[in-house]
Amino acid sequence: VRRCCGRAKRAVRMAEVRREDGLREADSATLSNFAQFRLHRLHLELRVEFEQRRLAGAAELTCSRRARSAADDAAIECVLDTRNIKVHAVLVNGERTSSWTLDAEHGHEVFGTPLRIALPESVYSSDEEFQIRIEYETGENASALQWIAPSGTHGGEYPFLFTQCQAIHARSLAPCFDTPAAKCPYSARIVSPEWSTALCSALMTSSTTAPDELDASKRVKISTFDQPIACSSYLIAIACGQLSKIDLSPRACVWSEPGVVADAASEFAAAERFLSTAEEITALPYAWTSYAILCLPPSFPYGGMENPCLTFVTPTLLAGDGSLADVVAHEIAHSWTGNLVTNSTWNHFWLNEGWTMWLQRKIVCAVKSKPLLFDLDARNGIAQLRDDIALFGEDNVLTALCPPLSGVDPDDAFSRVPYEKGFQFLLHIERELGSELFLQLFRSYLATFQNKTITSERFRKFVVDFVAEKRGPQNALAVDWDTWLYAPGMRAMGKPYVELVSALDGTLADAALKFAESWRSEGELPSDGGDDRWNSMSTVERVLVLERLLECPFPPAMAFCERYDLLESRNCELRFRALMLCLKNGALATHPTKVRASVEQMLSTQGRMKYTRPLYREYSKHASDDAKALFAKLNHFYHPICAKMVAKDLARTS
Repeated sequence: VRRCCGRAKRAVRMAEVRREDGLREADSATLSNFAQFRLHRLHLELRVEFEQRRLAGAAELTCSRRARSAADDAAIECVLDTRNIKVHAVLVNGERTSSWTLDAEHGHEVFGTPLRIALPESVYSSDEEFQIRIEYETGENASALQWIAPSGTHGGEYPFLFTQCQAIHARSLAPCFDTPAAKCPYSARIVSPEWSTALCSALMTSSTTAPDELDASKRVKISTFDQPIACSSYLIAIACGQLSKIDLSPRACVWSEPGVVADAASEFAAAERFLSTAEEITALPYAWTSYAILCLPPSFPYGGMENPCLTFVTPTLLAGDGSLADVVAHEIAHSWTGNLVTNSTWNHFWLNEGWTMWLQRKIVCAVKSKPLLFDLDARNGIAQLRDDIALFGEDNVLTALCPPLSGVDPDDAFSRVPYEKGFQFLLHIERELGSELFLQLFRSYLATFQNKTITSERFRKFVVDFVAEKRGPQNALAVDWDTWLYAPGMRAMGKPYVELVSALDGTLADAALKFAESWRSEGELPSDGGDDRWNSMSTVERVLVLERLLECPFPPAMAFCERYDLLESRNCELRFRALMLCLKNGALATHPTKVRASVEQMLSTQGRMKYTRPLYREYSKHASDDAKALFAKLNHFYHPICAKMVAKDLARTS
């Protein structure tokens, strides 16, 4: 208790320091001087060059100066983020200039190299809009890009490209203000091979074939795109490959490779229902006009990515029965919480993800007409949160909702904390207000901050003001804001957290937990119809069973997994946990051939970090040399973000 109280007091002191300018704060993850300018538009002109594994072309930013002060000398130059970018030329208002430099002296291994562009007096002394055009090409190790050889695709005939800009990788795609705070509309012109289809996180406005401007003997595809709604740099996305499309509704469709697209369309058939249900809950129409799902090759490092107009998803969701399509509901929810209302810096990532988890669970329960799924899925989320806090350490500041990220790569801070701890904080507020008033708060939050960015302190002020208006100042919200926002771990939350967890409905969870305990106590198939009970469970319930079995030693792990064919399951959520269960319980020693083959098969056929990182960590504990050798073999299969994080994990395990 003393330790928790001391931690809470330290959190309050930390909060007092960090709220010096909590309503508008600097972004420590950008080297740009974005705060000096208004960014009105970004335009990209890019050639996809598969043989050279690069994008080549130009980025044009339309900006204007913000209000100046006497001490505002920095705005005589525009400083943009870059990383592994080769700049060929810079033009200001159409005039080529030599007054620019890639400032390696002030560069950073993680945050890149600032591009400093001196502005003519006619520009920096005026409040008028101006254009900066940078002609460039991406570097060999651009972290936003993954170039996939034909052998890494389903069809095996053509290469594939996709980008992943979250969190701070857009600076390796194009020179930019790479911060969530700098939102603007953008457009793009993409030149790609004639056989390919290019897609962007924007509305396609044209697509034609024409002679190549650089080689008239060849023909190329020229595609143009426009995103009229302001969005942050991390939401810029490009994909290019041999793609086919199937419509799901007048505004929703699925893209993927020709041999995959039918399975993907079947798996994600509920997309339109997710969209319309989200509109009902938010009381705001879907703002982005069209909604496409692109099912990517298996090296995509995340479950999904909420790029506007173009959700990226992993093929690990293709379970054959739609049971993992909740990820699509999550990415659709981001169309409101994250894409419309955006965290101003990565310190406030929980505002994107905590709200999205809440909205996702509301959408799924409404679509499936099973309200108890909300609490069941929340219980699974608690298990995932517990595991990640254990991995980081209860006292690690990165387990706070608002972690201090100065000098920290946001990728290193990535965990379930902003998702599940953020969700629990919002659920705590909902329980304090009541569901009806909380829904009013949510809708007012969206209406107030759409097309803007927000910090945690601004959210705090909004909630306090909203509650005072609705209930009167004498009925203030009983929430310990400083502890929830700034204390690490979960123990410091104390009684409110315990009560929150205890209040979750256990109707669905209890049956699953009883099944797990039957296996644990009997050490074999439960005598009271274990097979029938397992077969009647949903994926969420089965996940809860496996999570419970993972909590303590479970010697019959291999027998359990073989009983239900979990090591061969098409459902990756189940197969991943089954492999973790076997590894943790010594099955690599008792069944070395089967377990090693199953682990290596999963690690070599997908690159989703949710599965890949924990599997490598656990495999390394039991067979360190084998894990390192496998990673050395597969390193180039994985996306650069995944490869970077697995390498760090293996180094720590060693």
